[in-house]
Amino acid sequence: MIAHVVFDEAHIPIIAKDYHKTLNNIYQVCSLPMQLVLLSATLPPSFMPELATSYNLLFNVTVIRQSTNRPEHIYLLEKISLDEFLDRTIQILDEKEEDWREEDRALIFVTSITLGQKLVDITNHAFYVGDRDKMSDTECQTAYRQWMDGTKNVMVVTSAFSTGNDYRHVHLVIHLDKPFNMLEFVQGQGRAGRDIQAAKCYLLTPKEAGRPSTKEAGLMMENKVAMYEHVYTYGLKRCLRYGISSYIDGTGVSCRALACNQLCCVCLRDPQHDAEAIHLANMPKSKAAIAKNVDDRRPSLHTPTPADSSSSMSVMPQELFAQAAKRAKQMTSMQQQHKNAKVEDMVTALRRLEDICCLCQVLGEESGVICEMVDGKASR
Repeated sequence: MIAHVVFDEAHIPIIAKDYHKTLNNIYQVCSLPMQLVLLSATLPPSFMPELATSYNLLFNVTVIRQSTNRPEHIYLLEKISLDEFLDRTIQILDEKEEDWREEDRALIFVTSITLGQKLVDITNHAFYVGDRDKMSDTECQTAYRQWMDGTKNVMVVTSAFSTGNDYRHVHLVIHLDKPFNMLEFVQGQGRAGRDIQAAKCYLLTPKEAGRPSTKEAGLMMENKVAMYEHVYTYGLKRCLRYGISSYIDGTGVSCRALACNQLCCVCLRDPQHDAEAIHLANMPKSKAAIAKNVDDRRPSLHTPTPADSSSSMSVMPQELFAQAAKRAKQMTSMQQQHKNAKVEDMVTALRRLEDICCLCQVLGEESGVICEMVDGKASR
């Protein structure tokens, strides 16, 4: 009997289901009556209803959330021309070498393989690409091993490396070019400072960029817009830590809010900076609409108060798990029926072409065209 399933990086099925189609079926993990524990360090409040729908969660859901603030991170934003990208990256690495320790590592996130290859051609750093059509497993493992053992203490990586890689002594992370979205950006920065020592997190972006089109609705578009607003609407006008935590947690934490926080480049430049006083964009959906979303969309998510912990609650979970399992099986069955119906439609369409060529099928018997099917081929 399975009592619990713990699912780490639980946000992945939400952000990756467009290109990993099987993740649309993640609800099937609830096909057995059991407790599901979902973990994520980068799950904005606005994603919670979608999380519940994707995983087939019922109404009795406990949400445990705490601040994702990383005090050890030193956030640095530089807007430069594209021609300066490589030179500035190399300059930052050279500056780091002055206090480089044997165990220290650095990661450089690139938005394209082409950009990464240009940098690697100059520096001879390790290169890790998540696309297996571009780089084999063996090549990736070799690059990772060289980086881990210190043969090469800097590795250029694509976004595939941003999740679940927790080497403790990464003290420099550089995002080269504007990241695709806010979650990917925060995940990449999260590789830094796992030993709780100060770590620099650079973002080098073009001086200007087009705002994402709002024609495409949904959480991923919100995620892209959040990245744009963080860099270009607010940019160096607002505490970078505050901008990140506002989106991920729903509540912003500025560098000066806690004595343990390292200062970002904005707060370091302006000792009197008040991040809460800066309002240049509409309130993020993660703050403005989360309450409405949770109330309006099934299933709702609920964080119990002590009064909820009654004796009746201890009896309910197993019944709810069974209910969730039943619904997951029904959804799977409906999906299979839909697939079967599409197959049947295709078979029916193909049968219409038996013993008749496509031309006769289109023109009909009244066309006067006479043909015969010989060995599956039409002859006139």
